[in-house]
Amino acid sequence: MVEQETAPQIDLPVARARQFPAAAQDRDTAAARRLLALAADRGDDYELHMDVLPSLAMETSLPILLDQLRVNPHPGGGDDRARPR
Repeated sequence: MVEQETAPQIDLPVARARQFPAAAQDRDTAAARRLLALAADRGDDYELHMDVLPSLAMETSLPILLDQLRVNPHPGGGDDRARPR
């Protein structure tokens, strides 16, 4: 049991997420997509959002995020009428 508690927890989302920025630096867009998807699924994971996600290069993440907006322009389910002008 002690061994299990002290072993690296690769199954924890933040531990998995830490692998993605290094792969994304090598222009692995699949790794960047997986990191962004993991962050979207785990909106309450402070460590993931504050420690791991900022290490993703903007040059890698921006095209993915813009592409996602083209596919789903209203991810919250709203429409343009609900937005202040």
